Amino acid sequence: MKMVHTYEEFCKYHDVGMVKPDVSTPLGYQSVQALRKMGWRIEGKNFLGFRSSARVAKELLDICRKSQENFETAYRHAGIDFWVD
Repeated sequence: MKMVHTYEEFCKYHDVGMVKPDVSTPLGYQSVQALRKMGWRIEGKNFLGFRSSARVAKELLDICRKSQENFETAYRHAGIDFWVD
């Protein structure tokens, strides 16, 4: 596994579906909570209304793909690790 450090690298791998954010570990969960406190709308609920780490990851990736600022906020300020398989 390789860690993603730049927005350009993130976009390259995101476009082919290879980026996986660390949101299921305790540290990853805390990072998602920090983003929520900053006002990010990351619900992470599946169609039954239960929280799902896969859904949280998808929502986070979609938000980060929108702009370099979003990626930098998640990566540098909240501490989200983005990995490529």
